[in-house]
Amino acid sequence: MIISHISKLIEYIPKYKSEIQAFLGNVNPGTKDGEYPIVGDEIFARVQSYDLRTPEQGRVEAHDKYIDIQSVIVGAEGIDVFRREILTAETEYDALNDVSFYTPGERFAAIELPAGYFTMLFPDEAHRPQMLALGQTHVKKFVIKYGVYL
Repeated sequence: MIISHISKLIEYIPKYKSEIQAFLGNVNPGTKDGEYPIVGDEIFARVQSYDLRTPEQGRVEAHDKYIDIQSVIVGAEGIDVFRREILTAETEYDALNDVSFYTPGERFAAIELPAGYFTMLFPDEAHRPQMLALGQTHVKKFVIKYGVYL
């Protein structure tokens, strides 16, 4: 897990510096929700807006093929992080959507991500996004899916 200011993101993906900078230069509060290609299937982004939840309403997920780079555009979001290897799977791995869901266990970390920051979550780090944070109840964010394990 990495947490930093969005201006530092390209330091973690130098191979695609210009492509990532182009996306970051175009994403803003007016960007419509949807999927945006960055580098074919290897890197793409999803812009999302939704109401935040309590832990009882959220789901713990993990991915095998893509690293999640989650960043808030407007508002703030809580993300709980868990050690995937000690969790019990609720669903079998869905290869089409690159996701498995888990029964929550002992939380490893809790992130309160304000606008302008990102977290990079790796396949061994199950996570429960969409959590209430910093007094916010709604968020607009993007998730860059970085397919280093394709």
